[in-house]
Amino acid sequence: MMPSNFKTKTLTLLLLAAACVFAAYFAYRQYQHLSGSRALLNQAKAEKTKLEDAQKQINKFLEEYASLTGEQTQANAALPVGGANAATVLAQVDKLAQLSGLTLGSLSIRDKNVEVKIAENGVDFQDIEMEVSGSYPAFSNFLLLVEANLRLIDVQNISARAEEENLIKYKLVMRTYYQK
Repeated sequence: MMPSNFKTKTLTLLLLAAACVFAAYFAYRQYQHLSGSRALLNQAKAEKTKLEDAQKQINKFLEEYASLTGEQTQANAALPVGGANAATVLAQVDKLAQLSGLTLGSLSIRDKNVEVKIAENGVDFQDIEMEVSGSYPAFSNFLLLVEANLRLIDVQNISARAEEENLIKYKLVMRTYYQK
């Protein structure tokens, strides 16, 4: 009996060893597949992080763009694009004269020499001739307001003559700029 019991035990141990080898082989194969899957998962996570970072940068850019859109209006007021926008500059000059306490006598726009060619996107100018009357402190205040104005305005010429006591009549030529 011993031999058959020995054969059974041996056969059982062999089958058990074969099952262990088969299980180890199967586990090893699954581990290799799992390692590959982990590598793909890590790669996908890294790609997701890159995409999230790119999305954050895009959102930041869009926020900055939206905030700078308001500044475009201010920049366009300083140096208008596309034309002189004469009505706006005349209204600004009239408002500055009123704020200073000057009386506006006449106001005219003098076109520049049309023979001068300005490149596209170049800066062009327009001269404004005006007569105002008032006291010297009021005129001085007017010049300070013109200097502080957002719109680029250069005073080209000033002439003055006394009209009455404490009343001076000023003739000015001012130049304003715009981008073609």
